[in-house]
Amino acid sequence: MILAQLTTLDPTGVIQQETVLATSRDDLQQLLKNHKATVIRHNVVKSTSFSKISQKEKSNFFLKLSVLLHAGEPLACALYNLEKSAHSKPMRYLLMLIRAQLESGVELIECFRAHSKVFDSLTLSILDQSLKTGQLEAGLLKVHAYLVQKEKYRSQLKQVTFYPLFLLTAIVGLFALFTQFLLPEVVLYLKEMGLSELPLASRTLISLTAFFENYSVSFCLFLISIAVIYFLFLTSSFVQKKLTPLLLKIPSMGVFYGRFQTMPWLSVVGELYGAGVPFKESLDQSVTHIKNASLRNTIEMMHKDLLEGKSMEETMADTGFFSPFARSLCSLGMKSGRLAEFFKKAYQMERDDIHETLVAFLKKLEPCLIVTMGLLLLWIVAGVILPLYTHMNV
Repeated sequence: MILAQLTTLDPTGVIQQETVLATSRDDLQQLLKNHKATVIRHNVVKSTSFSKISQKEKSNFFLKLSVLLHAGEPLACALYNLEKSAHSKPMRYLLMLIRAQLESGVELIECFRAHSKVFDSLTLSILDQSLKTGQLEAGLLKVHAYLVQKEKYRSQLKQVTFYPLFLLTAIVGLFALFTQFLLPEVVLYLKEMGLSELPLASRTLISLTAFFENYSVSFCLFLISIAVIYFLFLTSSFVQKKLTPLLLKIPSMGVFYGRFQTMPWLSVVGELYGAGVPFKESLDQSVTHIKNASLRNTIEMMHKDLLEGKSMEETMADTGFFSPFARSLCSLGMKSGRLAEFFKKAYQMERDDIHETLVAFLKKLEPCLIVTMGLLLLWIVAGVILPLYTHMNV
């Protein structure tokens, strides 16, 4: 019998001494490993935010880990080397925690599942299947390719939406600045001029100022209510189920929103089935990647029709969210037995089509925003200059 004294932390943070009893030296070493993993987990989770880890860091981690394992390096040593070479503190602490859990006897897939906020369900499913089939290196490369593709698409969206959002923010900011600080002074000056009749631009300025003076609180509450509804739409399944059918009825915009939300389904099914996950299980896991609860129910009904023997093209057409080309590709994939390949191609086609549609819309929106900003400035300038011109002539 071997006694050991361990220093532990209780939930309140108070340091305590714990006496453990082991029957052999091997049992004691295992207890020490478990204790080390617990202490590291407590310290790391308490001081680190893993949400700061970027997609690029995660994709590079999986690529480097695959290279090291292919070179014959043991898994624990590979994790240790990657931990020491990690550039960011959150990534270094995450790898430290995974390695400590692995050394304490926890299976690798469970080490990753313990951090489901860092690694999404598709990543975990690919890793789980690759471990079951003994092809971990290939699974790591698939995860790397998936994360690179995901980050590339996200960066493209940021790039095309940055300038329109900047213009929209500038317009709202200028409007708020003028209505709160400039317009009251201008209106006071116009009233002091004593003109019998003011130009239309000046009268509208005075009316707008009076509106904000009388209804500023109501207007602010209206903006806050819109922000709350938008937040609930993103987070609440109940609100999503109520508002999504109304959103989908909007011409053009509704179909575009539905396609944008259901597009990841094609990629997830293709990646999972390509990694060796059974088709039914791939369908079940793919639903979790659709964030909107109402659209998730639609895809679940589509899965039910598929499993009952209904054709792929017909079930996809019933949703109204997939293009005819994507439906044809998926149907060909089912018939030819190359489902994973054709699903990935369909996803790429849908992604490119949606991206081109969004780019075309934003290109039309940019000049509209610029003209709106110009008209806003022209309206304010005309409301100030025209009365001055009339007063000078008088």
